[in-house]
Amino acid sequence: MHVISRKPHMVGGLAMLLCALFWVGCAQSVESRQAGQKIEFAELISGPQASFFASTNEPGYLLVADAKQWQAIAKSAGLDSVPDVDFSSERVLVLALGQKRTGGYGVRLKTVDMDTAKKMINAVVQIIEPEPGAMVTQMLSRPFVAYRLKMPQDSLPGEKAVALSLRFWRADGKEKQKLNLSPLALK
Repeated sequence: MHVISRKPHMVGGLAMLLCALFWVGCAQSVESRQAGQKIEFAELISGPQASFFASTNEPGYLLVADAKQWQAIAKSAGLDSVPDVDFSSERVLVLALGQKRTGGYGVRLKTVDMDTAKKMINAVVQIIEPEPGAMVTQMLSRPFVAYRLKMPQDSLPGEKAVALSLRFWRADGKEKQKLNLSPLALK
């Protein structure tokens, strides 16, 4: 019978190495979570027809950085009075789902944070879909929603609008998947 001998100093060294790697991994994940600043947001408008975009068939987003662009969107959405936005400290994020075959679809912002070092907004969105067999409007829809984002001060230097990269994640229960939304242009 062959007995495998274990050398205690090798086992102890391996255990210490694994603990060190675990500790480094934990420290990095805490650091990356702290990098994101929470962004306060509030819904401004939503509707079934995003007719103000040049291409309304594909899902996408628009980060609005000036009052003139915001007024054009709000007027095109059928609003008589445009909700006030202070563009010196706020932005408007418009999310559009693209063309759907029926009504009953929507999109909602769940959480938003910003990595100011990377100028990256991370948004978790919920896609709302009608239940199978649900009574819905039998017409093409292009659902959209617009949110006011209260931006961190260090992301808005001076009066200039900052170009930000945006990443969206679809939240369906516990699982998150990358959701590809492209920048959209106004008509």
